[in-house]
Amino acid sequence: MSRFLLLFTVAVLSLGLPAIGNAQACGDADGNGALNISDMVYMLNYLFEAGPPSPDFDIADFDSHQEWTVNDAAVILNCTFGGCDPSQFCPPTIPAWNPAVTSGYRIRHTSAFPAHLDHSVVNLALDAAGLTGFQLPLRILVDTIPAQIDSVQFPVNGSIFEGDPNFLVLPSTPGVFVLASLPIFSYPSGSTPLARVFVSAPIDTASRLIHLEFADYVPAQAPPGHDGPITPMIATWNVPVKPSFFGTCCLVPGDANGDGACTISDAIYLINYYFAGGPGPMQCPALGDANGSGTLNISDAVWIISYIFMGGPAPLCT
Repeated sequence: MSRFLLLFTVAVLSLGLPAIGNAQACGDADGNGALNISDMVYMLNYLFEAGPPSPDFDIADFDSHQEWTVNDAAVILNCTFGGCDPSQFCPPTIPAWNPAVTSGYRIRHTSAFPAHLDHSVVNLALDAAGLTGFQLPLRILVDTIPAQIDSVQFPVNGSIFEGDPNFLVLPSTPGVFVLASLPIFSYPSGSTPLARVFVSAPIDTASRLIHLEFADYVPAQAPPGHDGPITPMIATWNVPVKPSFFGTCCLVPGDANGDGACTISDAIYLINYYFAGGPGPMQCPALGDANGSGTLNISDAVWIISYIFMGGPAPLCT
């Protein structure tokens, strides 16, 4: 269990949920006969920290949707601080969540891999119209080949998810990683940096285009009957949804060489492209169009140099 969740559990354990009458309440994940915040921690630990499964998954389910998801955790957390009456009718009978993909929630990602490198950084940003939690098993492919995930930074510095219960899983399956978070006292909306994924891929792939898709992730301790993949979703106040994917070159404007930052090396990269026949900006001209003019020329390299050394305006995104 993460140190944050352990401290959080101790701090709010006494708050608990309303007392239960003569039946066992749904949501008792650890099977101790009581329903409180420790049950939320128990199931999150199972899903994302390779913790033990629940003694009784029918009882563990809290939102009555026949499986444990981050939505159960979000509802338990809300009930802990806001008060609610837990259901006493277990096992649940409502069908499992089948979230629909919506453009209102999307993950933006770097869309191309530098043609001259065998390793790079894929930047992810989350656009969300309000959320209470998410569980996102994802796969990165370069063309159609799963990338090798070297490491993942989650959450990134400055993200609104810093300080929340955050979970990162790196299964052995190539290209797959799992991000999950449960904001405690805020319900983020708008756009925020999500993660930086450091990946490797063979140089000889064809177009070097990066694709993001949902992956099948099964918790490490999943017992028979509960060994299906977890549902990718973003929990909202209404119903969970799945985000769409949107590849973009402009997560880091001016990043002509695709290394995840705009530095003097990008100006050198562009000069080499203009005058020495070097590779172009990752099959994505917008990365090299630092001044936002809509065309690539030497003024873009000058713009970057001015930005870095003379305090000029930052690179733009067309």
